[in-house]
Amino acid sequence: NIRTVLDILEYYEAHPEKQSALVFLDAQKAFDKVNWEFMRQQVKEMKFGVKFGKMIESIYSRQEAQVVINGEMTKPFEIERGIRQGCPLSPLLFIMTLEILLRKIRQNREIKGLRIKKEEYKAQAFADDLVFFTEEPIISGPKLIKEIERYGEVAGLTINKDKTKMIFKNLTGKQKKKLEEVMGLQIVKKIKYLGIWLTARCSTIKEDNYLKLVSEIKKDLEKWGKLQLSMLGRIATIKMNILPRILFFFPKYYN
Repeated sequence: NIRTVLDILEYYEAHPEKQSALVFLDAQKAFDKVNWEFMRQQVKEMKFGVKFGKMIESIYSRQEAQVVINGEMTKPFEIERGIRQGCPLSPLLFIMTLEILLRKIRQNREIKGLRIKKEEYKAQAFADDLVFFTEEPIISGPKLIKEIERYGEVAGLTINKDKTKMIFKNLTGKQKKKLEEVMGLQIVKKIKYLGIWLTARCSTIKEDNYLKLVSEIKKDLEKWGKLQLSMLGRIATIKMNILPRILFFFPKYYN
């Protein structure tokens, strides 16, 4: 996903005549707000089979809970939203419900994505980390937000507009202000996506990520150098702390 986003940013740097915006969506309590009725319906629509459908229905229907407030138990109330935290099935169910939104956006011809040859890129998703690509964002952007809000009315997803941010390419100052007005979202210079700091200028990727990491590692090594560690202890520290932090970046840049 990171490599795709970087490729898209580089593409628009090479094509300054094209205007674009990347919308990094933050959903309010995404897992906790999934509508059970919508989820059960999607299991049927995607034809997972009768047995699987009955299993999901037995888990996500007729559930009640009680809450202790000031030492007193409330009356039972019915639960109709949210997927179970910690359940290995929950991420798959969330992705299944989210696929409907992604499909609707990709099929919506009024939302203009990045087109390279015959392929058009409009969205990338990693669980609830979503990024959308729009060309001519002042026109396409509001239609994208409207599509997400329509989906949210039935599925339970709500846009957190305080945390949902945008970065743009090839817009003037006036166009930038206009985009913020029509979208109701803030444009930022830098945003963290899947653990990587991204900016509209790809040339700052090294400075924002690698150089900062190198500085942090140097500080840690100076602290650990004062500890009485054996050779095996030093090797274990490097393997468990330093190497994972370095290797985290490489697949994202060089895949």
